[in-house]
Amino acid sequence: MAMIVQCERCQTKFKLNDERVPKGGGKARCSKCQHIFIIEKPLTPGMETIEGLEV
Repeated sequence: MAMIVQCERCQTKFKLNDERVPKGGGKARCSKCQHIFIIEKPLTPGMETIEGLEV
């Protein structure tokens, strides 16, 4: 499944196959500005992130 990732520095968006992202996340390099940023797999459909929730 494809996911969209965005460079934190230049805001360029890229389409990435989520199968290329390790389970714990990984690093990506922007091909436009060369910035390295962290990418994470999207949550499983139906799961939501709750701000401030500690488990």
